[in-house]
Amino acid sequence: MMDGISGYDLCTVVKRDQKLKDVPVIFLTSRGTPQDYKMGHELGAVIYMVKPLKSEKLVNIVQMLIPVSA
Repeated sequence: MMDGISGYDLCTVVKRDQKLKDVPVIFLTSRGTPQDYKMGHELGAVIYMVKPLKSEKLVNIVQMLIPVSA
């Protein structure tokens, strides 16, 4: 839980911004109902992860999302 704005609202703001819309969004949350997963993905998240999780898993996912320069 973040102060002042929900993760869903932040994702909406990011995806509407022309400069940020292509930045992959990862939800890292304690909320894991099917409705939460659905909402996160509908708003544009590429990954929806529920805590607790191993930090290595998050690092691996971030590394997969970082574009490789040619």
